[in-house]
Amino acid sequence: MKTSLLLLALWAASAGLYAQSMVNREATTNDSLGTAGQISLMGGLGWYPRSGSSLQLTHRQKRASFYLAYTMTNDKALQQISNDCSSPIGEGFLHTNISMNRVVTQTNHSLHVGADFRPGSKTMVGLLVSGFANKAQIDARYQMASEQGTILSGWTRNRIDGQMLENRRWQQRMANAHVQHAFAAGHSLSFDVDYLAYTDSNPNQYGSQNADETTEKTDPARMNIDRQTPIRIQVMKADYVRPLGKQSTLEVGVKASRLLLLNRVDRSQWKATGWQSDVAFNRNDRLNETIGAAYTNLTTRFSDKTTLAIGLRAEYTNSQMHDAQGASFLNRQYWSLLPTFSLSHKIGENGRYELSYTRQILRSPFDAIASFSMFWDPLLMTGNPALQPTFADIIRASYSVNRFSLALCYSHERNPLSRSAPMINPTNNAIGFGPGNLDRSDALTLSLSLPVTICPWWQTQNSLAMTFAQNSLTLQNKTYHIGQFGGQFNMTHTFRLPHEFTAEVTAWYATPTANEFGRLLSRGEVTVSVQKKLSGNRGTLTASVTDLLWTNQLRFLTTVPELRLDKLTTFALNEPRIVRLAYTRSFGKASMKVNSQRRTASDEERKRVN
Repeated sequence: MKTSLLLLALWAASAGLYAQSMVNREATTNDSLGTAGQISLMGGLGWYPRSGSSLQLTHRQKRASFYLAYTMTNDKALQQISNDCSSPIGEGFLHTNISMNRVVTQTNHSLHVGADFRPGSKTMVGLLVSGFANKAQIDARYQMASEQGTILSGWTRNRIDGQMLENRRWQQRMANAHVQHAFAAGHSLSFDVDYLAYTDSNPNQYGSQNADETTEKTDPARMNIDRQTPIRIQVMKADYVRPLGKQSTLEVGVKASRLLLLNRVDRSQWKATGWQSDVAFNRNDRLNETIGAAYTNLTTRFSDKTTLAIGLRAEYTNSQMHDAQGASFLNRQYWSLLPTFSLSHKIGENGRYELSYTRQILRSPFDAIASFSMFWDPLLMTGNPALQPTFADIIRASYSVNRFSLALCYSHERNPLSRSAPMINPTNNAIGFGPGNLDRSDALTLSLSLPVTICPWWQTQNSLAMTFAQNSLTLQNKTYHIGQFGGQFNMTHTFRLPHEFTAEVTAWYATPTANEFGRLLSRGEVTVSVQKKLSGNRGTLTASVTDLLWTNQLRFLTTVPELRLDKLTTFALNEPRIVRLAYTRSFGKASMKVNSQRRTASDEERKRVN
């Protein structure tokens, strides 16, 4: 697939160069017809160099339009992860301290090619093919120190030095067909069909050595894990829209999706006689999921200023999961009713009040469902086929005028997903961590957005969000609550300088907030960029530096005295002070909008995979 993407990219580049000579021949009297595009190149340097490029191309005729988008990134980055955890085990304690440095080399290619045809004045037929081919290699070295025991019985200490080499090839192919027919103004019928195929190849190699000076040296342990997770998704959707009188519009639709996920995991260990497969650990699971939905929405305009919209969506889900022998260990069927309500009222020319209520269903992403294990942390587990869907009720009231906005939002989630939920082993009281559902999550957020023009060449955009959140989890018949008041402030300062220069300073700071079953500690970032618009429509140069103060690190703290649990995990996944230089140039008809994306029937399903 990578070869196909590169060939299409070369074709796109030649088409982009040819477009400039063709544009003057295309419909000189119609600004919506012709050819337009944009090309960009990027180079950067953090701990390691990185690069990227993209091309967008749109060509419109009276009866057809074509569009293309290609993106390539090539990054190499240093990531640092640390984890310090104290938790009970049996009658004593287990304390682990892990530090890991990972060098991640990643190359990503993505491509979208589409065409829209108009066989008649009221009918449109659209075709879209897209995909990506991502390749990543992770070379990680880690140290794990652990001690286990009690004050009376003494402590058993151990230290391990390890290395992990991970190779991942993550590919997607998608095809979409879209048909829409307009009977009259505001009266239409449309159909969408999507097919998606994902390939996830993820082999891992582990090597570890006992590094404790007080313990007798042992032979290095070697282990290979091969994980293959292909996914197939089929989606069909139909929507019908028609006016009811002069003030109302009715929308109805149906949607059906079918998913097949295979999760094959094979672990082998090096023994004296050679590589031996671990049959007890290996997995070969199959997930079949079908979802059917019917929905309707009625929008009524009581006046030129007041609009009411009410809707209802009904979904039926059937999920089944089987092991290699065909035995079912997950069989779940359920209905979901998802109402929506929205009332808006205009005030003057630019003011508006809005009140809305929405119920949503958030299904677990597939990488949280598929079973897998990481052996550099003995307390960490991945993959939980028994994850429940999350149901969220959201009430929001807002006021906006010009660019100022004020909003108050309350959300209640049932069975919210936690990527690192604590789980207690009843046999030895040990605590592990992995994907799981909390009981509930409640949050109240007040947000404010306020632009300020200090002078004609200096403008600012400021936003503030203050949130009180509380999450709850039941373990061993006891419910634990973690609540936190927090906030986040964002500001962007834009300076319009002489000679077509523009400078921008973006900064944000977040206080500690409740996150899953713990707290996400304070963090922030300052980014500076300078842009130069070249004369004669020759493009734009942009130079930027991200995370100037090295303050954007994710730190998760979980402290539960009743469970004797204290855990701090730090992720430094984004390198600080990355210097980037980018060049962007548009070509073709300047009055045309370059469009290379559109919604399809599988937008919701792709969020669970990507």
